[in-house]
Amino acid sequence: MLSTVPATRFNPAPNVDIRFPPLPSTVAEVCTLLAEQNANPDTRRLIEAVNLDPVIAASVLRRINSAHYGMRRLIGDVQTAVLLLGFLEVCNIVMTAALLKLVDTLPSREQRGIFNEIMRVSVTAAHYMHGIAHTITLNDKSIAFTAGLLHAMGRLVLLYNKPHDYEALWYSGEPGSAPSIEAERLIFGTDHALLGALAADRWNLPGKIGALIGKYHTPEAIADTDLRKLAYALALASTTAEASCLGAETPASDDPPEVLTAFANALEMSPGEAVCLLETIRAQIPELPEELLRN
Repeated sequence: MLSTVPATRFNPAPNVDIRFPPLPSTVAEVCTLLAEQNANPDTRRLIEAVNLDPVIAASVLRRINSAHYGMRRLIGDVQTAVLLLGFLEVCNIVMTAALLKLVDTLPSREQRGIFNEIMRVSVTAAHYMHGIAHTITLNDKSIAFTAGLLHAMGRLVLLYNKPHDYEALWYSGEPGSAPSIEAERLIFGTDHALLGALAADRWNLPGKIGALIGKYHTPEAIADTDLRKLAYALALASTTAEASCLGAETPASDDPPEVLTAFANALEMSPGEAVCLLETIRAQIPELPEELLRN
């Protein structure tokens, strides 16, 4: 946590006039490609879109040349990087790079610090989602990483619209956790899950991503069985990422948190098996989020 003194007053009006942050044209193209995705994704259009944005192209090249991939030679062109990384991986790099640009819209160092914490949680949750979806072979696993990455987008929307008020809310909550949905509703008359779903719709993302973001706090409200399982996974990934990135205490193993028990029940496993799954995934992503967060 930052040690500087944050803003301490909320806007008394329990509402916010929503402005969605502008995203680069590259992201609009990637959102369209994700929405159109089928068995044969349009890799050529993705390469063209990445090449049009030097900052995002640099992010893609930095990713393929990172220690995680262990390339034996330097990859210097976007086309080769995209073919090696794969369609979905590059789409997720583009989305991450675009979200990181939003930090420049915030007026204070404290608010930029909050932004970085939100992004760290989001990237970590995305990797937990990817690991969960692929380890236990959930359907719609192709959208797991993107849903994890964007699940807290509504927090960035609130920070973008009401930076001083969201700063105060962030620092007034429990140490080691982000503001609750109930606190957001009390102050702003809306919450980050709803705003994230609206943002996903505004950016023309696949409908299932918006549904996951909007309902991950209430997975039981999702009628589709496969999507509901992904929503339970997203709830667990978000909680685990917050604990890891914001410094919350880890609950005792004989007293599993409610979100873990709900996930285990939905996936027909024991809480102990769910804990082992998370530990396996955690061991695979010790430094990866930090690599992705570098501009």
